[in-house]
Amino acid sequence: MDIEIPIVSNVLDQDQEFILLDRGQKRSKIKLHDYQTIFSIPGLYEKIVYEILECNSPKIITKLLQEEISKESENISDLTVLDMGAGNGIVAEELINIGVDEVIGVDIIEEAKEAAFRDRPDVYADYIVDDLAVPDESTNRILEEKSIDCVTCVAAIGYGDIPPKTLANAINYTDEQGWVALSVKEDFLKEDDSSGVCELYEELIQKEVMDIKKKTNYMHRKSITGKKLKYDAIIAKKNTDIPSQILNNL
Repeated sequence: MDIEIPIVSNVLDQDQEFILLDRGQKRSKIKLHDYQTIFSIPGLYEKIVYEILECNSPKIITKLLQEEISKESENISDLTVLDMGAGNGIVAEELINIGVDEVIGVDIIEEAKEAAFRDRPDVYADYIVDDLAVPDESTNRILEEKSIDCVTCVAAIGYGDIPPKTLANAINYTDEQGWVALSVKEDFLKEDDSSGVCELYEELIQKEVMDIKKKTNYMHRKSITGKKLKYDAIIAKKNTDIPSQILNNL
């Protein structure tokens, strides 16, 4: 299995980036956001995103979360974490490594769940395939019965992957005084953002839904042209549920 990073004449946005994959007699063009295809090939996601493009996000977010929890004199081993955009379990593995007791994965595609249980069978207590923008009854029941102390969403917000409504619902499944750990592309938190992410973020701060404990800018990974892709890491403490008037406008 040979991976070729293409030479492109123009800068592609992240959801348009692609690689060329050579598997013997077959050569394929695969977009980096074609998760169904990428997760179906063992080791391909790690090879592209982590080895070649040097992704840092899971380690950075979990380390910052651990530091902020320690400052509050809370025990990280007591956490039950809702891992949004769970993929094949890389973030969950880091959470377990820092001492988290239980992780529940949520993703919208079945291939992600299959890859998680293939690649990291021991990191999830449960894994739900559903769209939390419009969760079905069984998902709602499972998540409401759990005492979720933390929600993580690492590099999955925007680009049609996890829209604001999905993120908002995930935050509302989290207990009051629980933790919110996010990594968000810096462009999505600027005033000219059209995705709705910045608007939701600002409202959560203004309405005191959550208090920001740590916010820092960092390199998420490199683009296929070698450019550093900058994200904001956000660690927050939830105060209360997101009001219905905000949810209804998402």
